[in-house]
Amino acid sequence: MAVLKTSQTILTLTTLTAGTTSSFSTAVDLTKAAQFILVLRGTFNTAASSGAKVTLWPSHDGTDYDTEAWLNWTINPSVADASGNFQKHSAPISPVAKYIKCKVENLDPTYDISNLELICTTQRMG
Repeated sequence: MAVLKTSQTILTLTTLTAGTTSSFSTAVDLTKAAQFILVLRGTFNTAASSGAKVTLWPSHDGTDYDTEAWLNWTINPSVADASGNFQKHSAPISPVAKYIKCKVENLDPTYDISNLELICTTQRMG
């Protein structure tokens, strides 16, 4: 059985203002997915002291999403290079629902995050 990997950008923001949370990402269909990973990349201000948090909400039908988040992970500004650029992968995640949506929160109260992208790569058995 072949393993198929596909990636899609599910959230793109030019700027995520200090102390704010994005809208929901595009939904990801996890039908037949054995696992998936998320990659968050962007640019922290080099003076930022707090990072970003990615939060996931599951759904069984792609319409009704849980009212409580299922999973989250945090990215610390220390992972950025000298210019503030970062790219951080989540650990592989086993799907518990057919669909997910995500939000990204800027945890820094003073500095924006720029050029933000959230990418989902799914591994399906084909």
